[in-house]
Parts: sequence; C-alpha cells; structure tokens
Amino acid sequence: MARAKKKPTSKPKAKAKATKKKAAAPKAKAKAKTKPKAQPKAKAKARKPAAKKPKKQQPEAVIAAPEESSAGIPEPVTEGFEFSDDDLDGLSFTAVKEDKPDASAFAPGTLVEHDGGRYSLVYSNFPSSPDLETVYNEKGLQGGGYTWHGFVVHLMKQHAPQALDAIEFDPEGSMFCAVSKDLAALRAVGAALAQLENIELVKQLASTVDVSEYD
Repeated sequence: MARAKKKPTSKPKAKAKATKKKAAAPKAKAKAKTKPKAQPKAKAKARKPAAKKPKKQQPEAVIAAPEESSAGIPEPVTEGFEFSDDDLDGLSFTAVKEDKPDASAFAPGTLVEHDGGRYSLVYSNFPSSPDLETVYNEKGLQGGGYTWHGFVVHLMKQHAPQALDAIEFDPEGSMFCAVSKDLAALRAVGAALAQLENIELVKQLASTVDVSEYD
C-alpha cells in the first residue's frame, strides 16, 4: 500500500518544471520586443538635416523725431548737456579756401605759389625780330626782363594803376617776374604781358616810351 502512494507524488513535480519553462518563455519574448525600440532613434537622426523654416524678420524700430516746444524749437535729445567757453579751446573757425587759382587767367605768364600766401608771375618768352633788335640797339635797351619791367609798368599805369601798389617787381636779364599776395593785381600783370606778345606794339613802345630807368 505504501509504494502505491509514492507514484502520484512524482507527477506533480514534472508539471512544476513544465510551468517553470512556460514562465521563462515570456521573458524571451519580452527581450525580443525591446529590440525594435532602437528603430525610432534612427528615424529621428535622419530627420535632423531637414531645413528650418526662416524666421519672420521683425520690422526695424522707428526713431521718433524730437518733440518741439511751444516756441517751435526742438527739445534737446540729451538732458543735462551744457555748452561752455571751455568747449571752444583748440577750435578754429577760420574758413579755408582749398581751390587753387586758375593758372590760365594769368597767361601768358606762369603763376608760381610760394609760402606765406605769396605768388609770383614769371615770363621769359620775349619776342624777337631783326627790326626789333635794331630798335633795341638804337635805344640802348637790353630787350629782356628789365625792359619788360618798364613796358609792363607803362601799360599798367594806363589800364590798372591801382594794382601797381600791390606788386613787387623782381626781374632778371632772361626773365620777367612780378610778386604779390594780391591775385587780382597779378591778373593785371598777365593782361599787360598778353598785350606785349604783339611784336608791333613792342616796337612802338621801344621807340616812343622811355624805359631806361628800368633797363
């Protein structure tokens, strides 16, 4: 009787092992289900290079003009600013004229600029001819810069006497030269030189005008 009772007890143990195997199977399934979770991450990485939508530009701020007072004078932008005489130290209010004089206005002389606002007008293209040389020899004239000094003074006494007070003459044997700070006076000298390019006028002046004090 005792041996017949032991046989049924061994069968339940086998069922227990079978249940353990069945319980372990769901764990494997759970592990297999967790693997596909990595796929969404790969999709997220592929979407990163997508271009971003441009942001809407905000309108620039408009600066309002300063309000005007009842008298129509604009109110100061910076409050508390005061202007004193100390702010004038080192400032110069002298107008500077940058335009250079037109050299063609002094033709046929050549205008030369010097320091101190002084200018000189030089001329050396003296006309010459056998007839004129004969007149020079008869009058004892050199026919160069000194002679032209006398001719220019003679013409300016007739046409621009007031300009002579502003001019200093510094001629040489081969060059006529007038120096002044007054450009208007030097223009009068240039006008006289332009008349002396007429050789017939030079002959007339050399024959009739005494310029020996200049020659």
